[in-house]
Amino acid sequence: QINQSVHASQHEWIPIASGLSKEYKKLTSRRSIQSMTENPKKLLLIGLEFVQPLFSGNGIMTQSVVQGLLGIGYHVHVLCARPSSSSLSNISTSTNCDHSKVIKISNNEEENNYMKKHPNLTVLVVNVPPSTWKRLDRNSCYEHLAAGALEQITTTFKETPNYDYVFAIDWSAVPTIKILQKNHILSSSTYFIFLVFRVFSSSKELCSCEDDYMFYVTRELEGVRKADVTFALSHVDQMTLHRVQQENHDNEKNGNNRIKEVHVHVPPLRNDFYRQCYQMPTSHPTSSIPDVEQRKRKYVLCNVRLSPEKNALLFATIMKELSDQGTLDKLNLIPLMIGSICDEEYAKLVYDTLPPETLIVNTFLSSQDMITYLHQTVLMIHPALYDAYGMTIAEAAAVGVPSLIHHENIGASSLFQNGEIIMCDMTSLQVMMECVKCHLKEEEKMTEIAEKARRKALSWNVEEYARGLEQILGKHLPGQNEKV
Repeated sequence: QINQSVHASQHEWIPIASGLSKEYKKLTSRRSIQSMTENPKKLLLIGLEFVQPLFSGNGIMTQSVVQGLLGIGYHVHVLCARPSSSSLSNISTSTNCDHSKVIKISNNEEENNYMKKHPNLTVLVVNVPPSTWKRLDRNSCYEHLAAGALEQITTTFKETPNYDYVFAIDWSAVPTIKILQKNHILSSSTYFIFLVFRVFSSSKELCSCEDDYMFYVTRELEGVRKADVTFALSHVDQMTLHRVQQENHDNEKNGNNRIKEVHVHVPPLRNDFYRQCYQMPTSHPTSSIPDVEQRKRKYVLCNVRLSPEKNALLFATIMKELSDQGTLDKLNLIPLMIGSICDEEYAKLVYDTLPPETLIVNTFLSSQDMITYLHQTVLMIHPALYDAYGMTIAEAAAVGVPSLIHHENIGASSLFQNGEIIMCDMTSLQVMMECVKCHLKEEEKMTEIAEKARRKALSWNVEEYARGLEQILGKHLPGQNEKV
């Protein structure tokens, strides 16, 4: 049953290389799917990251969800966290790596460039201790968000909003929902939609002991069981959530908790990134999607936040080996490490391992800045052994950069399949070394992979994503078909 569910979800909702599936286009073009301007629905979205300073793909993805829902007519209230002080640990924006590098403090806080003001958007911010920021794990600010949520809503609105939906981003939003339900901010008629951006109980780095594993699995199960509809970003997390439900169902004495369906819904590129990639020149005037440009590329890129679960140390180790062997110099390539620092000790270990010629960028980049670097990149290595999706893989693909990932353990493999992405066993250093060297030398093959990946990446935008959400909700919530 699980395999059938996976197949059905992928077949119905995952876009194909030539664009969205005919079935999906037909569904979203029906008049029954309206912009909702006549009778707009109101929803509350709860997540740790939304306003600057962002530090992970979760923040970008949350903004994309909101942009899409606003674009099709919803009224959206966002309840999120923000560090109460701007003194966040960081190092200089861009520097050559050397073994005497010291992590510095930067007070340079970007303006919120990703989200434009919108008349139907209200943002409620709970200030949290800086020590809890730049984390999504059990040491994050989730308890502070829950503690401050009620006051934010009651002081902002004279009357309690009547929400049609509440969207929770990951397990960390569930405690806030429980408080709001207990205090009747969320009524019994408000549908609970659980958006799983990552199954934390799947991360070995986050679950080094049984206590950590049980912490995450308990809360993730609670979210799935309480939710009216649950979404995962890929088949990887869909299967994991089904398996975890099955295991706990088998272990429970009464077995009353039924196994609930988890829907796969692939995330879109952020809006400004999507638009800029579409504006790139094409050599085929009849094509709607630009081709991979013939330009000089010089970087081998790793673009992940610097925390153990993203495994950037593997990239550093590979680059050091290739540098020592003279392979990078022979191919005129330079390692490029992009990623915000979430764990200073781990970041220092990564930087100390990287070869001296490495270029490091440690701030959360705007779309334009990211595209500038990607334009000069020949290959992106995504070193995580598990990732719920890996949005940077889609962003690289949109600029014509192929990615190397660890088999199907990376969620982006739900979208990018054979011939559109490179897979290898990243648990073997030797296998990975050979794979990297082989592909760096095969320029024609890399261009072919990049072109296919680019077309796939640009087949899906935020409004189409939001309409897809809306369509699934219409099919699975009582009485919603006539409303959407």
